Amino acid sequence: MVHPPTTQPKSPAAWRLVLLAILALAGAARFAQIREYSRENPLAEEPWQDGAIYWAWADRIAGGQLIEPTPFHSAPFYPYLLGLVRVAGGGLDAVVWLQLVAHLLTIALVASATRIRAGPAAGLLAAAIFALLSEPASFVLRVLPNSLQLLLIAGLWRVVAPISGSLHDASAPPARCSLRRTLVIGTLLGLLALAMPQALLAIPLVAAFVFVAARRATTDAPSRAEPLPASRSGWFAAATIVVVAGVVISPATLHNAHASGEFIPVTAHSGITMRQGNSPVSHGIYTRIAGVSASRERMHEDAARVFREATGRDGSWGEVDRFFRRQAIDVLARDPIGGAVLLSKKAWWLLTGRNYDDQHPVVLEVELGLASRAVLSPLATPWVLGAAGIGLAAALRRRGRRGAEWVFVLLAVATVLIFFYTPRYRLALLPVACGMAAYAVTALRSMPLGPVAATAIVLSPLAAEQVNRHMLRIDDGVRVPVPFDSPALMRDDFLRMMSGAMTRSGDRRTRSGATDAAAARYERALELWKENGAAAARLGAVLYERGDAAAAIPMLERALVFDPTHAPTHLRLYNLLIERGREDIAVEHLARSVDLAPENADSLAALAWLRATNRNPLYRNFIAAELLADRAIAAAGARAQADPIFFDARGAAAAMADKFEEAQRWGEKALRIAERDDDTTLAAAIRERLHEYAAGRSHEGPAIRVRVSIGDELAAGDAASAGRHPPAP
Repeated sequence: MVHPPTTQPKSPAAWRLVLLAILALAGAARFAQIREYSRENPLAEEPWQDGAIYWAWADRIAGGQLIEPTPFHSAPFYPYLLGLVRVAGGGLDAVVWLQLVAHLLTIALVASATRIRAGPAAGLLAAAIFALLSEPASFVLRVLPNSLQLLLIAGLWRVVAPISGSLHDASAPPARCSLRRTLVIGTLLGLLALAMPQALLAIPLVAAFVFVAARRATTDAPSRAEPLPASRSGWFAAATIVVVAGVVISPATLHNAHASGEFIPVTAHSGITMRQGNSPVSHGIYTRIAGVSASRERMHEDAARVFREATGRDGSWGEVDRFFRRQAIDVLARDPIGGAVLLSKKAWWLLTGRNYDDQHPVVLEVELGLASRAVLSPLATPWVLGAAGIGLAAALRRRGRRGAEWVFVLLAVATVLIFFYTPRYRLALLPVACGMAAYAVTALRSMPLGPVAATAIVLSPLAAEQVNRHMLRIDDGVRVPVPFDSPALMRDDFLRMMSGAMTRSGDRRTRSGATDAAAARYERALELWKENGAAAARLGAVLYERGDAAAAIPMLERALVFDPTHAPTHLRLYNLLIERGREDIAVEHLARSVDLAPENADSLAALAWLRATNRNPLYRNFIAAELLADRAIAAAGARAQADPIFFDARGAAAAMADKFEEAQRWGEKALRIAERDDDTTLAAAIRERLHEYAAGRSHEGPAIRVRVSIGDELAAGDAASAGRHPPAP
């Protein structure tokens, strides 16, 4: 039997003052992390993976598209809140600050729930532990629903904590489950399911807990019982919770029914997600399904194609999802021993996973120098779980005071075991783990364990980390030289993604004219992924526009090694090489740019000029010159009437073909444009050429430069090639 301490609670005013100090320190730490994130991390400027989907979805909502044409692929509560932020004119920074507020509220709720269950000292310690955890702190920075989910989980625990009773004060009776409390519990459960679909599992669990608590309260205190019999009061409270939660969830269910004609409570991909965690090659974390995209927006389309190829017919949303769910179940059923091993791996991930994160691995951001202030939230979740286990076990021994904490534990465990491990699926455990760990520490003397056993359990996560460092993954019976829970699981994909994000960040600075900052971003992108041809091309373009030819030429040549199809890079090299007399190589780049961008009027005119006027007979070709000049004029359209180069090149091509009268007509058109623009230098040069044509001579002269601007590339949408989101690791 566990005997609670007999010390009296501290004064509420002093307790609140200490809690405010913890919140202030946590807020200051998160503020410092947000500042570093917004300054250093390109992901602060553009969401990635699921975050990109949520942000685009919010944009559609803000634009008035409240109903999606398909069932929800992701939990809808968060993107609709984002839509409100976008309607109000808020951007990504506003989302982060709102999530900071949610984070601080969560800390306060964890403190309050723990105080009710385990006493004032435990409440403050739980708040401090939660504030120091790395996972909740990192979630504040991401366009992901995790901060919202944690707030709802902590709020739900705070509401049910009073009816669980106090582990700290044996004389304090559990609170009655009033109708008002029941309505709030049902509402929070519904909202949590809309923010975290796996929380549908929590609805019957919480209802069962309230049913038992209501019966116990009536039985233990008959003099204060409600007029209804115990069985009816319990059933009424449980039924009310289920009904209210269902009503809150119903808009999503109705939306999905409207889009698909099927009953889909919240989201449509549970079977596919289950298959992603249960396959012959799964080892506890996300495993991509062959032929199915990792992107939620393309996932069903790919899954439907796989279903069609396997069955020879089209399937409904439910049929496709059930197809993959059956595959996952079959994997476990065909090999029960292998299935048990897989489930044990998932459980091990849940208890010991520290580094792996399929969305935003903070450990890699720290490694890249992008999150040095992560040290302000140094606690890894596994470090808390040993002490939390002691607290949970002690609470379960308290007859009549067994709380709802087990509901959140079961939710986290069931989610990971059914699907796969990711820090996001362990969320339901975090608030309770902090509270129960604080309870174990503050009531250590009353725990039914000796000091040696308690210390061993508390420190067991540290031992598990050492095991992970030396345990290799096994795929298809082959040992993979990557330690369990190693950042190497994600490094390659994350570096490519981050390199692309850095490139696009540089593009944004280029557009604003901050070329020095842009160059630094492009250089960083190349450090992250040496084969990022887009970053090399952009950096080469910045160096080109600075006039730093010595640095620009090798960088542009490097860019073409990785992306030989980038026409502007060929044009820049042509301009630089022509100036340095490397005509043989320059001509190849110009011709290649014309092949790659046949509608670029400037490069067509430059090549026509070169074919018509070059002193080297190897490059002169009057037939090609005339064709190229005609194509240039057609591609230029109205611009041909404003830029003399097109008619000037056409005249030179005609003269090269001995069509001197035609050459003069084209030259006179070019002259009129130059004179109209008061370009006296060019007008004088054109007059000299007209004299040559009148004397029956074609013109010979140096090649001309091609106008090429990085701003034009970015405006044309070429920045989209800077790097694509890789599949989830």
